[in-house]
Amino acid sequence: MRSPQGDPKDHSVTEFEQGLTGTCLCGSIRVTIHDQELFTRRRGHLCHCSNCRKVAGSYVAANLIIEEEKVEILDNAGTLKTYNDYDTLSGNPVFRSFCSVDGNPIKSETPLSPGKVIVKMGIFPRIPEPEMEGFALHRHPWEADLEGTVNRRPPKAPEISAQVSEYCTKKSNDVSPASNELWDWTCGRFEDADKMSSPLQNATMKFLAEFIGARRVLEIGCYTGYSAFAWYEATEKNKAEIITLELDPKMIAASRETFNGYNLNDRVKLVEGPADEALKKLTGQFDLVFVDANKEGYEGCVKYILDNKLLSFTGLIMCDNVFARGMTISTGEPPATRQGPAVLDR
Repeated sequence: MRSPQGDPKDHSVTEFEQGLTGTCLCGSIRVTIHDQELFTRRRGHLCHCSNCRKVAGSYVAANLIIEEEKVEILDNAGTLKTYNDYDTLSGNPVFRSFCSVDGNPIKSETPLSPGKVIVKMGIFPRIPEPEMEGFALHRHPWEADLEGTVNRRPPKAPEISAQVSEYCTKKSNDVSPASNELWDWTCGRFEDADKMSSPLQNATMKFLAEFIGARRVLEIGCYTGYSAFAWYEATEKNKAEIITLELDPKMIAASRETFNGYNLNDRVKLVEGPADEALKKLTGQFDLVFVDANKEGYEGCVKYILDNKLLSFTGLIMCDNVFARGMTISTGEPPATRQGPAVLDR
């Protein structure tokens, strides 16, 4: 009986200073990685995606993404074949090469990593300590964290939302310096400044108002006038009339300070008092309606606007906080706090 072979501890890392060489099971394909820093630090990753597990024939695949010029492959017998894998978790095609004699995986390539190859590390006598794990959420329950690795788990939904918002904000260039100034002023002055629309919402609102060519805008809930400022800038061409409603005396004073300070009074009219009473005094139709007041009053406001045809035939009505920071789908919050967003479910 043959003695056990392949113990990585039989090989010192000093053996591979000039290159790490391995072969497929039948020996027809020989792969050498030319990288003197291969064992000087953590390299490569363990992938837990189902496709890599199938290719490896195990619960995890050991991979190394490296520049293609550092990888030398000798295939004198022509046994290296490629399978084009288009059904991947990442959505990017992966071209998986293997030995057609013994089925041994050799490498993979993907447009996601141009100029690089993904070497299958199981063919080598010793594998560098991995630096990360991919698709770590797909690990089996009995698998423990590998100490020292970075787990590339998909971020949770709130993290994804925050990252997407940050990215969109950075890529949006339609927020004026004056709007940013007003944003900073509001944040520095009011503890509940999170009630104000965000810069990303500012850019989105301006786009929508300009896109539909709004000539009359109705805003229910003014706060410090940040969103009204957005409507004002977006409708400069049409010189739209902007009517904004506000109940809170503190916010009325703040918004008047905004309108006076930025010279918006020529087209912005601030109406003080309860929204349900103010709506009854309005005449004519509006091309854009923005509802951003007390959430429990959303349904009544929207119903009155639609029933009394305050929205033009081609008009747009927008309701802020429709997801209510998750409370829309939460079962743990009192129904009263979800009443406003619930109007969109009806």
